[in-house]
Amino acid sequence: MDNIRIIYRILSVLNSSMDTETFDERSLSPETLGITRVRFLALMRMLIQGGLAEGISVDVDTDGHFLVSKGRPKITLKGLDRLYPDDYEKTKLNPLYTPGF
Repeated sequence: MDNIRIIYRILSVLNSSMDTETFDERSLSPETLGITRVRFLALMRMLIQGGLAEGISVDVDTDGHFLVSKGRPKITLKGLDRLYPDDYEKTKLNPLYTPGF
């Protein structure tokens, strides 16, 4: 599965979790997504650094090992915009807007 599809699935899970008070970590795990832990953490780090997700921290130490702070991951407004791009409305409001992913 390519990274863009995995990112879309991660954002979809984070969006769905907005309806619950507690986050089920099993819904967002490498096993559930069918990818390695290393790829999962790298993608989560990209989402967090890109401002698409928040609530946890994924860093890399000097040896290249991932350091994860536990928390409740959440989708951001920017993440929602990426998940549901409404190109028609954006184009109508801003003629200079160029649709794209």
